This record gives sequence, C-alpha cells and structure tokens, in this order.
Amino acid sequence: MMDIRQTRKALGLTQEKMAALMCVNPRTIRRYEAGEVALTKGRAELLRLKIEAMQAQPTVDAGFMAIAR
Repeated sequence: MMDIRQTRKALGLTQEKMAALMCVNPRTIRRYEAGEVALTKGRAELLRLKIEAMQAQPTVDAGFMAIAR
C-alpha cells in the first residue's frame, strides 16, 4: 500500500496541497498519515495516476508545483 506521507514529501507538497491534489479535506490527509483511516484502493489509484500525469508532462508539473508550493 502507498505511504501517503512519504509520497507527499517526495513531491514536496504540504498536507494542504496534497489534499487539493487528491480532492479531499486536509484533515483527511492528516488522518491518512496518522493511520486513523486507510487510503482506499480507489484513492491510491487516483493519486498514482495524477502523479504519473505530472511526471509525464514536466512543463505542466513545474507549473503545478510552482502554484502548489
């Protein structure tokens, strides 16, 4: 299963920006990271696809990361 904190940090995102990327409330990210709730397979797959799309388009990725930070 995906480690949400490790993934978020590798992307250089805050919990708030990760929440925006995943279309969830920032509290949900905190709960994932604290182990209070499990990341569903569907959410993990959606996140994986978004990350792949960001990596496939470096110019879009750079623009997103500039905005996200």
